[in-house]
Amino acid sequence: MSWVTEAKKRAATEAVKHVKQGMVLGLGSGSTATHAVKLIGLKIANKELSDVKGVPTSYQIAREATRNGIN
Repeated sequence: MSWVTEAKKRAATEAVKHVKQGMVLGLGSGSTATHAVKLIGLKIANKELSDVKGVPTSYQIAREATRNGIN
């Protein structure tokens, strides 16, 4: 894995630490946003988060959010 990809994953991990139950999130586009959405989805699946809503900036991130339990 390239250092750029690793840095993007670390950035997503740090951002997700700030997500709280009931938040409405702006979901940007790109690979870092995709990593963050997947991490949020894992937290939702593990019952660590609930009632998280997203406002996507693209069709692709909207689909990813839906697949990961973000409404």
